[in-house]
Amino acid sequence: MPIVKTKYLFLILLRILKPALVLDVGSLDGADSLRFRRMLPKASLLAFEANPYLYQNLIHNRAIQEAGISVINKAVCARDTDDIPFFVSPASVLDMGNKGTSSINRAALGDEQVQIMAKTTRLDEHIDASCGGAALWIDVEGAAYEVLSTVQSRQSLVSLIHIETETKELWKNQRLKHDVVDLARSMGFEQIAQSSEGVQQDIVFVNRRALAERRLKIELAVLLSRISGPLFARVFEFFARMDNAFHPS
Repeated sequence: MPIVKTKYLFLILLRILKPALVLDVGSLDGADSLRFRRMLPKASLLAFEANPYLYQNLIHNRAIQEAGISVINKAVCARDTDDIPFFVSPASVLDMGNKGTSSINRAALGDEQVQIMAKTTRLDEHIDASCGGAALWIDVEGAAYEVLSTVQSRQSLVSLIHIETETKELWKNQRLKHDVVDLARSMGFEQIAQSSEGVQQDIVFVNRRALAERRLKIELAVLLSRISGPLFARVFEFFARMDNAFHPS
């Protein structure tokens, strides 16, 4: 399996596949959503952030507002309930340190966390049958399997997925990398690349239909990402801006 800087591969594939909708699940500070906007100036962008402290930062972020990114203060969850316990990183409450360790699962190593109640939603509730295709960026600290399972009724509309997985339990009751890979494959996705080996690994999946239709371009994107992901991502971003300048909405 190719080892690449998966973030840059995902950005390049956004320009190749051009989904009309991108869902950023576990948005943190919105930086990734802003990158997606630069690649897809006309797409609809939804940023999901269940942590209320980070959510407040997002909705008051002028760059997020000007980019037209919709921010949703809900945890993506498959459980049939209106709200669930959500475990918040103290760093996000104090606005310092690593703010990105909040999760619907409690940390397995006994790290101090603040428990709150979070409203829930499913991804398939946000992907309309006429949306024109979707891409998923999922970074949810041990809840990757559960989040991915919420898109099954709309899986045929999803062309691209970037998802963070774990190879050992960091959060209680979490499903590990092999479970996520098996689920994605059962839903019609093929793994095309991953980040370097480690406890946490990012994986890029492409819908089998999209892979069959654009195999050469996708394989080229993987190659470019291995050579110099940041450079080629900037090249693709430049062409995205030029395209928007000459064909504004």
